[in-house]
Amino acid sequence: MSLIQKLYCTILNPCYAVINKIPEKTRTQINFVCVLLVVLLAYYGEAKDYMKGPPITTLCILQSILLMIITLMSMNGPLRLMKWSKLIPWSWFLFSIIVILTGFDHVIGPGFRPMAIVMLLFYPLLFFVWSNRGDYQMLFDMVAKSTVIVGLAFFVACMFYNPLTEEVLRYTGFTGNPGSLGKIGVAVLTCGLYLVMTMRRNYWLYALFSGLACTLIILSLSRTALLAMCALLLFLLLFCIKEFLDHREIRKKLLVRILAIVLMLVIAYPTTNFLLENGYAILQETYHVSKENKNGAPGASNSTDVNNQQTEAATDTIAERQKTQDVPEGADKEELTKERVSLEGKDLNSFSTGRLAIYKARIALLNWKGNDATDSIYAEGYGRNRWSHNTVLEFAYRSGIIAGGLFFLIELLSAIYVFRKLFSREKVLIYQYFVFFAIIGFGIMSLTDVIFTPAADPGVLYYFLAMMPLFCRKSKKKE
Repeated sequence: MSLIQKLYCTILNPCYAVINKIPEKTRTQINFVCVLLVVLLAYYGEAKDYMKGPPITTLCILQSILLMIITLMSMNGPLRLMKWSKLIPWSWFLFSIIVILTGFDHVIGPGFRPMAIVMLLFYPLLFFVWSNRGDYQMLFDMVAKSTVIVGLAFFVACMFYNPLTEEVLRYTGFTGNPGSLGKIGVAVLTCGLYLVMTMRRNYWLYALFSGLACTLIILSLSRTALLAMCALLLFLLLFCIKEFLDHREIRKKLLVRILAIVLMLVIAYPTTNFLLENGYAILQETYHVSKENKNGAPGASNSTDVNNQQTEAATDTIAERQKTQDVPEGADKEELTKERVSLEGKDLNSFSTGRLAIYKARIALLNWKGNDATDSIYAEGYGRNRWSHNTVLEFAYRSGIIAGGLFFLIELLSAIYVFRKLFSREKVLIYQYFVFFAIIGFGIMSLTDVIFTPAADPGVLYYFLAMMPLFCRKSKKKE
C-alpha cells in the first residue's frame, strides 16, 4: 500500500501548488456543485432506460471527471502517507483488476468494466485525500444535502409525470420500474436518517424527508427495499439505545430525534399519498394559468406547444410502463397487496419469485475465469433470466469465483465494522452514521438484486463512499 500511496503523492502534491491559489470557500463551493452532479447522475441512472439516456459507460466517464475535480479541490495541504488497513484495500484493488482483465477475455456485460476502472483509479485517490484531511463529515454532509435536493426534485417529477391512482398496485414513480423506485427510496432514506442524527437544526424536516422515502418504498412494494427499510430503522434504534445507555450527556438529543422520526413517519405517509394523487392536478392548474398569461406575448405559443408535446410524450411513456404494475381488471387490490408480502402457503423460493432457483442455476455454472454474459440462463420453473439477483453471485458468474469472493470479503468486512461499532462502548462519531446506514442499505439490497455501478445507482455510490474510513482505519499518519 505504501508504494501506491507514494504514487498518489507524486501525482497530486505538485497540483496542490496550483490548487492552493484558489480560495478555500471557492473550492468548497466547487466541491458541492460536483458532489451534487455526481448524486444527480446516480439517480438519473436509475431512470435512464425510461428517458432514453446515455449508456452506463458515459455515466462512468462523467463521474470520473467529477471525482477527479472533487479530489483536487479537497486537498488542504501536501499529502502524506497514511496507515491503511490491509484486507479491504487489497481486496478492492484485486477485485477491480480481475473484473477489468476478464472483460478482455469475454463479454462480461455493459457497465462492469467501466465500473471497475473507476473503482480502481478514482475512488482510492479520493479516499487518500480525505484520509489525509480526516474530516469525513464534511463530504458526507455534502452528499446527504445533495440527496435532499435531488430527492425532492425526483418527487416533484413523480407527481407531475406519474400521479398515484387507485388502480396502482406497485407504484413506479419516475423510473417506470417499482424495483428502481424501491432502490431510490432506500438511498434517500440512508441520507435522510443520517441528517436527522447529525444536524443541529431542521432535523425534523429531514425526518419528514425520511418519511417521504419510506412512503415511496411502501408504494413500490419492493420486498427487498421493504426489508432494507426495516433494517435501517432497526439499526438506527439499536445505535440509539447503545448511545443512550453509554453516554448520558446525549440522551435528551437521542430521544428528541427518535420522537421526530416516529412523528414524521406517521405524518409523511398520508401527506405523500395526497401529493402523489393530487399534486399533478395542482401543478397542471398552475401551469395552465401560467400558459394563459404567457400566450399574450409574441412567439410564446410556439414554444409552449413544443414544451407541451415533450411533456405529454414523457408522461405517456411512463404511464404505459406503470400500467404493467396496475391492478388487473376485476382483481382486488388489497388481496393482491397481501398476497405479495404474505408468507402464508409459500416457501422461500416462491416468496422470492424464484430467487433460489436462479441462484442454483448460476452457482452450477461458476468457474475461475467467469462466463460470457451475452445469453440468459434458464432456471427451472422460472424461465430464462439475464441476472443472478445477487450482486456477489453476479460478479462470480461474470468475472470468476475469485472476483465474487473478493467482493464478498469487502461486504463481510464492512458488515463486521458495523457490528463491532454497535457492540463497542466507543461513542459513535457523527460521520459514522453515514457509514453505518450506507453499508446496511447496500448490504440488504445486494442480497436479492444486482447493484454494481456507483455512476448509475445511488445506493452503490453511498456504499463506495462509506468505504473511505474503512480504507484508513487509524487516524494516525505515517511520518
